[in-house]
Amino acid sequence: MDELTSFLGDHLALTGAAVALALALVVVEAKRAFRPWREVGPFELTALVNAGAVLLDLRGDKPFREGHIAGARRSESAEVAAALKATAKDAAIVLYCESGSVSDKAAETLAVAGYDKVATLRGGLATWRTENLPLARA
Repeated sequence: MDELTSFLGDHLALTGAAVALALALVVVEAKRAFRPWREVGPFELTALVNAGAVLLDLRGDKPFREGHIAGARRSESAEVAAALKATAKDAAIVLYCESGSVSDKAAETLAVAGYDKVATLRGGLATWRTENLPLARA
């Protein structure tokens, strides 16, 4: 134990960096745990869509035409709330983009707008491709 205390005392910069990284990790995971939407994997997404969920692809027009999940509608992420104006607030909605970061921001927008059954595809379309699942072409 004395060796650990001595090491930590001799390497204050490393100790501080390790503590800061640990705190940052705790904050990020806490935010993830308490956000008002959830992440789903490819197979749960399929089940949700089969049960009638609205599926929105938030990628650009060209990537959408080159391959998207069957049944998806394309929408700009900045206009996702407007695209769902006619959709009931309690309808199941699943969003995806290429990697998941854009869909997380859009999910937050929908949660603020009052939609309470919002999900995102964990890892985006990249995860879908990794699982060798089919893509529709437009």
